[in-house]
Amino acid sequence: MRDINSGKELVNKIKSFTKNYDFEIIATEVKSELTRFAESYIHQNVAETNLNLTIKIINENKIGTVCMNSIDESTISKNIEKAIEVTKITPKLDYLYRLLTPQSYKIKSKYSKDTANFTPLNRAQLVKQLIKKVNQRGYEAAGAFKTEESTLLVANSEGVFVFDQRTKVDFNCVIIRNNSTAHTSFIDSDVTNFNIEKVTDELLETALRNVKQIEIDPGVYTVILSPEAVAEIINYAGYTAFNGKMIMEGKSFICHNQDKKDFPGDYNCF
Repeated sequence: MRDINSGKELVNKIKSFTKNYDFEIIATEVKSELTRFAESYIHQNVAETNLNLTIKIINENKIGTVCMNSIDESTISKNIEKAIEVTKITPKLDYLYRLLTPQSYKIKSKYSKDTANFTPLNRAQLVKQLIKKVNQRGYEAAGAFKTEESTLLVANSEGVFVFDQRTKVDFNCVIIRNNSTAHTSFIDSDVTNFNIEKVTDELLETALRNVKQIEIDPGVYTVILSPEAVAEIINYAGYTAFNGKMIMEGKSFICHNQDKKDFPGDYNCF
């Protein structure tokens, strides 16, 4: 799915094999390239492209679903036949399954040609710049630098068609010297927003404040968290507490703390 036209070709190809059955499809393609470094040396550069196509066939309120990682005609045809056969033996749903009708969508572009065309050499040059500067202060660096280009297609037999392309820059790094450490991360869609000099300076500033560590007694302390630390906490809580499944199963702390203040500030559990 190089562009929107190839996405439309894929939908038309699927239509030709569905034998007038209703269908829904979700197709994703992700191309990612990753550079890893440790002990101030780049030691790995890898790249992969993954494609996933899910087709759902609806036959008299019975559903058959197939997934595949190839979009050639033979693969699509065989899998759709399997999905149709599944609908003939699966029980009917106990509710009426309705397909969405065409709608208008406002999609904010998160695509950057600079990110899509960023090369392993480009990543290596930025990593080298960071390593050189932290080494001068006696620190070693380790981390990963990934650039990614992804495509999402959603369509159905009612005429819904949504196509979106995105890019992503994902950088994280730890520097260490004896007991002095610092960590940072950066995520964006546009690699031109990635300022390696600023990232390096922030790492060194944090590390140099973390030199003379002392032991403290157990107690209640005011702690100032970095944005990365807050993001890690929220991300962890997202799949362990802030989701419907965990709440329905009674496994989330929210279940027994509704209308109570569980976080600092003016936020309550909903």
